[in-house]
Amino acid sequence: TTKVVTSGSSSSSSSSSSTKVTTSTKVITKAHKVVKTFKESINKDLVASIKMDIMSDQSALDELSGAFTPCVTTMTQSMAEMKAGAMKHPSFLAFDSCVNQQNTMKTTLTTCKTTLSDLTTNKTEACKMVANPSESFEALSGCSCSSENEESYPDYLMRQASYFQTMHKTYQTQQLLCEKYTQQLLTQTTECSTQTEELAKKDTECLEEKAKVCTMDASVAAKSAVTCQAYSACHAAAKLSLEEMMNSVKAKQVHRFQEWNSTQSLDCFMDDFNKSGSALCKTVTQQEPCEVPPLPEISYPVVPEPEICTPIPNPCNDDDGEKEPLPEVDEKEPLPEVDEKEPLPEVDEKEPLPE
Repeated sequence: TTKVVTSGSSSSSSSSSSTKVTTSTKVITKAHKVVKTFKESINKDLVASIKMDIMSDQSALDELSGAFTPCVTTMTQSMAEMKAGAMKHPSFLAFDSCVNQQNTMKTTLTTCKTTLSDLTTNKTEACKMVANPSESFEALSGCSCSSENEESYPDYLMRQASYFQTMHKTYQTQQLLCEKYTQQLLTQTTECSTQTEELAKKDTECLEEKAKVCTMDASVAAKSAVTCQAYSACHAAAKLSLEEMMNSVKAKQVHRFQEWNSTQSLDCFMDDFNKSGSALCKTVTQQEPCEVPPLPEISYPVVPEPEICTPIPNPCNDDDGEKEPLPEVDEKEPLPEVDEKEPLPEVDEKEPLPE
């Protein structure tokens, strides 16, 4: 009976031990399945969610960093259109044409005055003998009125006749030149006077056209100033949005780092458990350190410096610098005067010369 009991006790003990091992194996197998499912859930939900959030923030930062480009493009195009429009504006074209005509007229008048000055000199020189008879009589002293050695009387008369004939021709030549230059000087004086009057009218016309251009320039200058202000506001808004976003993302990254490390450490522990199957029996000191992969980094854009936007200056405004002066004509400069009534000495061309 005892043996039977003993034998029964031994069999019962062996059966109980076998049952415990089987139960433990089932528990571990089930734990492995749970850990595997949990690990897949972590990778699918937590890790993927963190990566998706980082990608979303990176995309948002990239989009905000591109908000500066439209500001610059709008400002550049607006300024270029205003400048081009001002250059093609009817007022500017009329003023530009007027100034070109004015410059041409000034050059023509300068040439006219130069010619006038030359004619004045030529007329003065040519009319000396005609206009000042006393000097002409004094020129007679250049002849040798006394007879030369062994000169006969007829030879003496011929020599004197030749001298006075030469003087007579010289006088006639100078008289013709004097008349020619006097007439040319009169014509040139009239022409220069006419040109001076026309240039004075053109000056007035250009000043009127310039006043129209100044009104247009003032409008363009004001619009360009508004454009620069709009660009500054656009850049400031883009900068504020980007900086706020970067600060928010940096704050999120701090929390993500903690969440990432915890998740990756748990994932590492589950990997170790699945490989060894005995992680439940290991103490903390027996665990091998886990290598946690780094948290995906975010590339933070650099906030660009604002472009220099200079309003278009108004050339008619003294505060904007020196104005380009319109061509000026000295209307007070006197033109040479010609006495149209001044009589020229007459010469009787039929007067016989000594034979």
